[in-house]
Amino acid sequence: MPRIKYLDYEFLMDKAVLQDSLYIVVSGSHAYGWSTLNSDLDLRRVFYPTVRQALSVLFRCKNNFYKDESNGKIVECTEYPIQNFILLLSKGNGNVLDNLFQASNDDLCIVRKDEEVKELQQIVLDEIHDGFRKHFLGYDVSLQKDLSNESRLTKYGKEKLLLNRYRLLLEGIILCEHREVVYNLPRQMKYIDTKYCEDLLNSYLEGKKFHRHNDCISEIEELRKRLESLQLPSYSALPHCLDTWLIDKYSNNFKKRKSYSTLT
Repeated sequence: MPRIKYLDYEFLMDKAVLQDSLYIVVSGSHAYGWSTLNSDLDLRRVFYPTVRQALSVLFRCKNNFYKDESNGKIVECTEYPIQNFILLLSKGNGNVLDNLFQASNDDLCIVRKDEEVKELQQIVLDEIHDGFRKHFLGYDVSLQKDLSNESRLTKYGKEKLLLNRYRLLLEGIILCEHREVVYNLPRQMKYIDTKYCEDLLNSYLEGKKFHRHNDCISEIEELRKRLESLQLPSYSALPHCLDTWLIDKYSNNFKKRKSYSTLT
């Protein structure tokens, strides 16, 4: 089994898992720019299922867990069969959009099929639609509720919830105004000026108390209004383009296998 290493994590991953993957990327706090020594390592994997798996109504994909033998840490890998991933992407799911473009970052990518990742990225940017903007706004509503929920506050902390709100809204604004996918908070702040976001981020990373939560919330609400005032095309051929792309990929694989079996 190949040994995978990322920062102080080291674990074994089956060779077949690597071969069948469109990509495997680091996600979560390590990608978004606020990882600390206590941050877990989260992976996202998009893979090509076998024909049997793809056609079976009984097939259910489960997440994989890898153990670092040196320190006992568990690495969780969230898995998406390619057809599920395509469906989420076509609907405007911002989480899978992030992961697709994280696959361009060599520092975050464990494995990827370069040409196919670039093809998908270009299709999405050519056919970007308003579902993505609505996803970021809807996710932000969920985070707003979390800020009033004691159990969620205890689990994540106020600072991290606010950082997530900043990141989501800034990503949506950049997507609308620049047609670019920028998921990393420090990079987002190079596109859009904020008064309190950087202080909040630095306080969180340094483990210091932060006292300007209300100022952050006010600024976040202004960012939300800005995103609400923007718009992406309501009609898009993205679902059709992605579906065609996926069918072509499977068809080409069938042809290659048939050609190989004929030769042998």
